[in-house]
This record gives sequence, structure tokens and C-alpha cells, in this order.
Amino acid sequence: MNLCCDIALANPNNIRLIARTRMKHDKVDARVLGELLRTNFFPRSHIPNEETREKRLLTRDRVRYAESVLN
Repeated sequence: MNLCCDIALANPNNIRLIARTRMKHDKVDARVLGELLRTNFFPRSHIPNEETREKRLLTRDRVRYAESVLN
């Protein structure tokens, strides 16, 4: 069951506006995130599909294996 149409994922390090605020409250942070989304200034992160993630994991494992054999 799909409850949400659009998920926005961002690296917290890229959301400097929230990091700079002096008042640290969820309500304030939520308002800032909402404004960033509304104005299309939200720094979105890319999420690769499952096939790409599996290929990256396989490649990473092969490189680690090759490095362990050579050392």
C-alpha cells in the first residue's frame, strides 16, 4: 500500500539554513524544510534503484577481495 507520493531525501550537511539557526526546535526546522520544498530550494539527494545498488555492492566486494588477495 503506497501512502506517500513524493519523498524528499536530503543530506543534512547540505541544509545549511537549519544548521545555522540558533533556535533548535522541530517546529522551526519543519517550517524551514517546508519553505525550502515550497520554493524548490531543497537540496535533494539521488537514490539509485535496487539494481544499481546491487551492482555497486558487488563491485565493492570484488575490489575488497582483490585487495585482500594482493596484500
